[in-house]
Amino acid sequence: MPYLSIIGSHAVNGVAALHTKLLKDTVFRDFYELLPERFFNKTNGITPRLWLMQANPELAELISSRIGHDWKKNLEETSKMDVNLIIPGHGPVKKKNEALRPMLSYFNRLIENTRKFHKNNLSLSKAIENFPSKNLENWLLYNIYHPSNVTKVYTELEWE
Repeated sequence: MPYLSIIGSHAVNGVAALHTKLLKDTVFRDFYELLPERFFNKTNGITPRLWLMQANPELAELISSRIGHDWKKNLEETSKMDVNLIIPGHGPVKKKNEALRPMLSYFNRLIENTRKFHKNNLSLSKAIENFPSKNLENWLLYNIYHPSNVTKVYTELEWE
């Protein structure tokens, strides 16, 4: 069946760089040599937007109704929201940029550090165990949710 799919398709996406390499070098090497222009890698990557859409779909829809859907590709687009104050789930009412800054900072650190563990072939349990556990934002539920956030990012990186 996969052979027929390759013949009938205009493109074969490995989803992650590693998967694409495996497809080209081993699994479908003969097809790659015959039709190299069909094989490519397209990675969607990891984004905090996926977390937000899954964790709070009502908030995600509200954001989309206010600023459109571009924020789903780039979380920084949320700074375009026509609001002045935000009540973050982790503290008191804050000005918009003051509330968004720590969230963006956390997600960027989460992605960067998890990517390092993944790149160095550390297991998920080792990544969670060795992740810098400092709660820079002083969020109340950090210790409860942080390990699951590392898990989510780590598993998404497997597709990168």
